[in-house]
Amino acid sequence: MLAFSSSCSIQGQEILPLSADRGSRSVRGGATCVLALLLLVSVTTPTIKAGGGGSPPPPGPVIVDFVAINEGSGVWTFEGQVMDPSGPGTCTVYFGGLPSLAGESVKCDGNGYFSLSIPLTSADDGTATAQAVDGQGLKSAVADANVTNPS
Repeated sequence: MLAFSSSCSIQGQEILPLSADRGSRSVRGGATCVLALLLLVSVTTPTIKAGGGGSPPPPGPVIVDFVAINEGSGVWTFEGQVMDPSGPGTCTVYFGGLPSLAGESVKCDGNGYFSLSIPLTSADDGTATAQAVDGQGLKSAVADANVTNPS
């Protein structure tokens, strides 16, 4: 953006129109007021738009179904399915939320299904969690399932 500044403060003098060939204004009484040209620069943060020079990050895995099933005798099965554009068979599901699930993980099969059967204790009453990670390292949102009276 260009802006012109031609303010001149000479008390009691009349400012005459701009002289196109010299870029200055004359002031009666012999004084001269110089025209100042100001260049204002606007700085913005660049954005990347899909199809406009950049590409969005690839979509990651999504856990579409996660359930906790009481099999009896204190054994619970945690199962579900992962959808992943990079191939559901590349996913690993990591479990947590309950003491007995800490450090447990399983690989998804070729259709994205996963299942873990494990004995739980009374200390495992609460919310089980699962998170899928695909072969590219992209993570799903954390899914959860309630476990009540686990033993």
